[in-house]
Amino acid sequence: MATLFLNNIPDELLSALEYLAVQEHLSVAEKTVRLLQQAVRLKPPTRPAGPTVSPEPWEMAWRAWAAGHKTLVSPAEDDRDSIYAGRGE
Repeated sequence: MATLFLNNIPDELLSALEYLAVQEHLSVAEKTVRLLQQAVRLKPPTRPAGPTVSPEPWEMAWRAWAAGHKTLVSPAEDDRDSIYAGRGE
């Protein structure tokens, strides 16, 4: 099997890929191979049907997704006055 290195994958795409892999109890590499197989219309390996993702992997995927977002250095100004300031109210 050949080795493939992917550079410059957008964070949101990588987070989505990690989430999909966790849902199917696969590694990111295994999920990537399956997606590539689907893209070139090869039959991907079958996996026995099983339950949906359990809470622990879902939480890990959610935390990985959340970690991919920038944090604010100060609290967001999300009160009504700041949102609508200067709009004639």
